[in-house]
Amino acid sequence: MLEKHDIKLVILLALSPCIMAASCNNRAPTLDNSWERVLSSCGVSDLQKSKPLYFGAANKNGVGSIWSKDVTTGDYYPTSQFSDITSQAGIVFNNVVLSCSGEAKSGIDFSVGVSAKPVIYPVSGEISNALSTAKSAKVSVESIVEEDAYWDKFNSAFSALPADGSIKKGVELNNRVVVGRAWKIKGFHAVLTYQGSDALTAKAALDAKVASASLNVATKLTGDNTLEVSSSDELYVAGVFRKLSPSGVSAGLSGVSDWEELPTDAIAGPPR
Repeated sequence: MLEKHDIKLVILLALSPCIMAASCNNRAPTLDNSWERVLSSCGVSDLQKSKPLYFGAANKNGVGSIWSKDVTTGDYYPTSQFSDITSQAGIVFNNVVLSCSGEAKSGIDFSVGVSAKPVIYPVSGEISNALSTAKSAKVSVESIVEEDAYWDKFNSAFSALPADGSIKKGVELNNRVVVGRAWKIKGFHAVLTYQGSDALTAKAALDAKVASASLNVATKLTGDNTLEVSSSDELYVAGVFRKLSPSGVSAGLSGVSDWEELPTDAIAGPPR
């Protein structure tokens, strides 16, 4: 992206003793027990004054992906990817590469449960359910890359889409936003602990999506109740939205003014 910004390191809060307790599963996630803390440990804190959507580790959902807001629940779900708009190179680029602290590399405890922000993007309802039944999770990453785009070039590609196509028709509904900046991780590794046969159920749900090429991760059962999930790929974990109109986004040089402000409890849902 053509505008510049500063990245400031956040002073982290101590872990809540509630994180590992099952009774905390219904507590709203905070900075100290989710992807916010991983990004902070890697030096990412200036999110361009717009609240990001933390959607969990995913192969897709990067800059240029288009999302829709569910007017009933207030949740967001992807409707198309950048590759659906154009195959042209040189539009999306890596803006900043950040090394992570020892804490992020050794593993950060996550809050888990139905209301917690997912460790892995719920590409299906089955994965969402499987992840929410975990009793604890520890996530580690090696580094984070900030992804951006040249928005004048994006608008040119977007304008070339057929007016009667599904993407342009969807944008006309006035409930579409586009990921304007995204953060992707390298060296992802998660250890999820379950009870009973829930680890096996979770592995089966993840493996099904791996087989369908919806998610590229490796899974391994350790004992009867621990599931390890890892990937050497770049996986998107968070993004900030920009408003999207039938003509594209604002592409001026004076700075981005069309960030979409999200509620703190916004949830990323599976694609529809």
